[in-house]
Amino acid sequence: WEASLDRHGREEELARETGEEGLLAKARLNLSQTYCSMRQYDQALRCGELALAGFESSGGSAEQMGAADSNLGLIALGRGDLETAEHWLNLAAAAYRSIDRPALLARTLMNLAIALQQDGRNEEAVPLCLEALQILEPTEHELDKVKVELTLGTLYFNLKRMAEAGEAYRRADSAALRRSGDRYWMAMTANNLGCVYLELGRLEESEWAISRSIALWRQTVGRLQLANSLGSMAETKLAMDRPEEALPFLDEAIAIAAEYPHDGWGRHILAQY
Repeated sequence: WEASLDRHGREEELARETGEEGLLAKARLNLSQTYCSMRQYDQALRCGELALAGFESSGGSAEQMGAADSNLGLIALGRGDLETAEHWLNLAAAAYRSIDRPALLARTLMNLAIALQQDGRNEEAVPLCLEALQILEPTEHELDKVKVELTLGTLYFNLKRMAEAGEAYRRADSAALRRSGDRYWMAMTANNLGCVYLELGRLEESEWAISRSIALWRQTVGRLQLANSLGSMAETKLAMDRPEEALPFLDEAIAIAAEYPHDGWGRHILAQY
């Protein structure tokens, strides 16, 4: 991340030297996206607002405006400001609908579904994921398909539709995902399947799947995701009537979540466990 910030900071300097507002806006969008990935939301918001203003004043394209709107939506989503996230993501979706960029539209619909899901509006979010899958079906964006299936599975999980949740998660666990070697999404898929098995009382399968997800998370930058899986493992251990084995997983989940006091999901994990 530090190397990325350094490069984009240099990009911003060079763009300022050219005097081209569009180039400066693009550099600031790149900086904002990097800060957002680092969960440094104050800096991300400052750069993101400057990027949007720059695209507006320089007559930015629909794709640029969609990118700036989507970025602000993801920042708000990360902070747990769901109303603001929904506002920006709806604007981004409208921008992407005006151009032929299916993957960008599908990603935005998925992020909008996540915002609605976090607001407890799971039924309302399901059609967004179904539309995203329909958009992606004829494309080769296989990892995007995986991500949308995972989101759809979580919506079904929250609605207690476990059979449909399991089907979505198993579709996410595709040959394309395994070929990709993408540990982050492989970990997410294993965790989510483990949670379905836990709900269905298939505890040994749950323990196996969540163990796999924890091992994969430890090889990625997904610290909060690791905390979430550690908590899921603790729940599985408790369901197996092995509380002494659950405690270390809870302790580590709580310690990690406490590192992210400004992250909406981090606060949720901390309160839950």
